[in-house]
This record gives sequence, structure tokens and C-alpha cells, in this order.
Amino acid sequence: MVGHMVPISRIAVAAVAGCLVVGVAMSAAHAGPRSKDRTKLSRALNTDLALEARLAKGSGARIPVIVTAEPGRELVLDATLGRLRVKEARALLQAGARVAWLTPDEIAELGESGAASGISLDAAVHATQARARSRVSQRFPLKAPGSALRGTTQVPPTALGTGVGVAIVDSGLSPIAGLRERITAFYDFTTGVPVARTPLDPYGHGTHVAGIIGGVLGDGVAGVAPGVRFIGLRVLDNKGAGATSHVIAALDFAVQHRHALGIQIINLSLGRPITESAATDPLVRAVERAVRAGIVVVTSAGNMGTNPATGQVGYAGIYSPGNAPSAITVGAATGGETATRGDDRVAAFSSRGPTWYDGLSKPDLVAPGVGVVSAMAPFSTLASHNELKVKGKYGTYLKLSGTSMATPVVTGVVALILEASAAACPARACPPLTPAAVKALLQYTATPLVDNAGVEYDALTQGAGEVNAAGAIALAQNIDTRMPVGSAWLRTGFDPWTNAAGEQWEWSQAIIWNNRLVGGGVIERNHPAWANTVVWGTDDSIVWGTDLDTIVWGTNVVWDDTVVWGTTIVWGTGLFDLDTIVWGTLDLGTVVWGMSGDGPDAGR
Repeated sequence: MVGHMVPISRIAVAAVAGCLVVGVAMSAAHAGPRSKDRTKLSRALNTDLALEARLAKGSGARIPVIVTAEPGRELVLDATLGRLRVKEARALLQAGARVAWLTPDEIAELGESGAASGISLDAAVHATQARARSRVSQRFPLKAPGSALRGTTQVPPTALGTGVGVAIVDSGLSPIAGLRERITAFYDFTTGVPVARTPLDPYGHGTHVAGIIGGVLGDGVAGVAPGVRFIGLRVLDNKGAGATSHVIAALDFAVQHRHALGIQIINLSLGRPITESAATDPLVRAVERAVRAGIVVVTSAGNMGTNPATGQVGYAGIYSPGNAPSAITVGAATGGETATRGDDRVAAFSSRGPTWYDGLSKPDLVAPGVGVVSAMAPFSTLASHNELKVKGKYGTYLKLSGTSMATPVVTGVVALILEASAAACPARACPPLTPAAVKALLQYTATPLVDNAGVEYDALTQGAGEVNAAGAIALAQNIDTRMPVGSAWLRTGFDPWTNAAGEQWEWSQAIIWNNRLVGGGVIERNHPAWANTVVWGTDDSIVWGTDLDTIVWGTNVVWDDTVVWGTTIVWGTGLFDLDTIVWGTLDLGTVVWGMSGDGPDAGR
């Protein structure tokens, strides 16, 4: 399925080597915290990237961090913070985690105290949209763009996702017609703690995302699943930016109140560059907790696919929490305005795998995310950009691109899958599909895409392929979730393709597990891997039907030429040639390109 050069297993080795080089390069210029034992610090802190700008302002400069206590030593951690007179500290819902602004010396003291198991940067997160140019004078008909999303993903007319609860962790929700009728709860986390309030969206990103998931707007603009319910969890401000800790607080709140609020899916069209391993990243761990609780988490891959100055393809640009193994990580494809797939391509800006530090294969699949027309929040920041507007007969909409737009397409499809699975069960009394089973259905039925030369994209670019709602829904209806683990659970046989728009779309018939393409009878049984207790891709003891291939580098993937490190993009001639490495900035007040947070131009 991809060209053969170097097995992906070598990525982890290269990543480790890269960390060593960065550590040497940075430590020569900055001493960093005085910690004797720096093993508790995240790699971003440990290599001084997070401290570089702050240290220049004096030793009293404070840095936002998330401190995780050693199990059973939460009181010791609180006592240490109290001794340091840290007034800004506050607890997260997750066990033993605290958020605080600390000086480098205080970070060092915490690291030496034995009370903290890890100290991570409370980095800025941003919405992951990019610009889609249009003109305010542009008018419909535009091939009914909202309906086209249902067409290009082949949604059956009767599939609506009725009653499925979707939590949108974003910049908020504007109570406009077509959305407000189904906003059942709204909480604001921009202060770090939940505040119940009237829905609002001063930036406008969350409203656009909600419209893609399930808006019922004028001029034929409709979301993928127009029957869903919305639970708004606002974490981004009026510039589309927020803190990692705010997102974690929203995720843990969603888990804690999932039954009361009816949350089945979480949409995360936001992210930040990866600053540490997925195993220790507090944001990734929060996503994994949500999945363990039975919530399907759909997140964006990011918009770091190419160098904006040169157009050079870059790999290893996946955002966090898109590196969460159990999340459904979505890249962006073109072709969303037609029902055919022959013209669909992976968008140049869409982030490619592997994930930094861990070398995991991401994204999991791609979906239409270029020039998507959806809801506009009146008087919002995005609404002030006239070049993003499209006027219809009955209203004005926004036309945006980015993995932020592709993610809610998949979220809508997930709602349709959950609806179809429940409806196929007698008296609706069957256990729900687990998040892992949903992810497996999406990957197995995805349709691989080819580039302009007719060559199939590698798995690090498109995952298993483009989302195929018709196939995933049909397969979900065919599964009897009451069957015991390890037994066959399909009610009937099936054909592994979808006929649509005069084309026959072949399914991938595989999932990506631990950097291996796994096929055969992988979807035909209630496999132990679908349990909520299993982290996707991490259990090597699982025996699959057929191991099709190991994901490897394509012929156009050269590790030394394009490297992404944290929030800094390295476009050099070699990873180990320090003279050619161009470092960006990690100033916490500066939006770095690719983070897609400061207006519609970001992320291109």
C-alpha cells in the first residue's frame, strides 16, 4: 500500500536521536532550571524550549505548567506548592494534577521534591482552521455545499444521528437558528473552571464546526448528522486560543457528567504541537480517559503538512492530542463539493505522521476539509473577515479549510454509526459500539485515495483512506454487539465496497494497529481489542487474522529533510547538521505558524 524504504519502527530511534541533538544545542545557550534530577520534566521543559524566552526576562519569570503528583503523594505536592507560596495553583479533576505558574527555580524544586511524577508545559492550544478564499459577493447556488457533505460521504437519506449527544470542545456555540434548538447544555472553561452560561461564540470557530456536524441552515447548508444534540464546552477565547489545562478540564468534566449530559462523542477541532511523549502528555492522557469511559473522541491531525514558504512536504507534523492512540485522528481531503471520489486528494496542509517522540502512525483517516461552507456566528472574530463569507439567499455563511473542518465531518459520521447500531438491535437493548470498534469500522470501510499521478498515498498521509459513511453505517447495522468477546458478531455477509455516484469504491479492508496494516477477518468478530480497557495499538499480544504489511516510509519521505520539533518547524538539510537547523520561538505570547490560532491566515 506504500513504498518500501525504511520501516517505521526506526522512527522512534530517530526521534530519540533528535532529542539528544536538541538538548545539546539548547543547553549551550541556556542553563535552564537548576534541577539536579530533570527526569520529571517534560521534554519541552527539559530541553529549555519552553524557558528560552522567559529566562531572558529574569529568574522571576513564571511559566504555566501542569504538575502531576506521584500516586499517593497529592498532599505532599500541595504542601510543596504551599511552601513555595504559589497562589495561582488550582486542581484539575484528574487525580493529582495541579496547574500553576512557576519560576524555573520552583520547577526545579518540585522536580527534586519527589512529590511530582511529571511536570509539563501548559501550552497554548489553537483552533485548526486555515483560510479558504472566497468573496463576499459570491452567492449560491454552490452545489448545495452542506448537502454535498452528506453526498460525498454517501450518507443514506434516513440517517440523521437523532438524539446522539456531541460535546464540542471549542470556541463556543452561537445560538443561531438551525443550531440553538439542539444545544442542550453549555459551559465556559476559559477561566479554567466550568461556568454554566448562555451559549456564545465570540471567535466563531465552534459554531462553524457545529454546523458541519449537524447544522440545519438555509440555502441547503446542512450538517452530516442534522439530528444530533450539542453540548458546548468553550475553551478557546475570541482569538481562537486557549490553554492545555482548560481543554483537560473540559474533557474530564465531560467524562464526569457524560451520563447526565448524554455525551457519546467529543469533537476536538483544536490542538498544539507535540511537546512530549503521548504516555506522559496530560492532554493525551485526558483524551485516553474519555475513551476509557466509552466516549468516542474525534480530533484534528493539524495543518503542518507543508512548509508555507516553499510548499515542501513535511512529515511528523501531527498535533497533540491527535497523537492520542485511541482517538480518531482526522486529516483533510479535497473534493467535498462533489459526490465522486476520483477528484479527491489529500490536502497539502494536512499534517502527516508519524507522531513526534513515539513514531505512531497517524492520521487514522481523512475527510473533506477544504472550502467547507457552514454556519457563521454573527459579530464573531471570523465573521469580521469578509473574504471568508459566502452569501446565500437566506443567510451568510463562512467558507473555511483545515483539519478543523474535516474532523466534524467524521464526528457526524460517528453519530450516524451509533444511531444505526442502536436501531439495528431488537428493542434497542444491545450494548453500544465501543470507541475502538467505531474506529475500526471507519478505517475498514475507508476508501484509499490516490494523488494526481494515480499513486496511492502512503498511510502516514491518509491513514486508511477517506471516510465512507455508507459503508460504515451498513457495517454497523450488521453487527450484533450482544455476542460474546471472541465470537463472530456479523449478522450476515457483506461486500467490501460501496457503489456511489457511478463509481465503485473499494474499502481499505484493514485497520492500522501498532504501525501494522491488519486485514483478514479483523472486523468479523467481537475482538478483545475493541474493549474500552485496551489502548488502541499498544497490545502486541492480540492475535489478528492477517498482518498485511508494516507501515514504512514512502519514497518521498526523508526524515532528515523535514522535521517538526514541538512548536518549532525545522526545515534543514539534515537533522544532525546544527548549522542548518532554523529554530522558531516558543514565546507563550506568540502564535507560531502552523498552530492556526491567530486568524484565518494561520496554518497555511
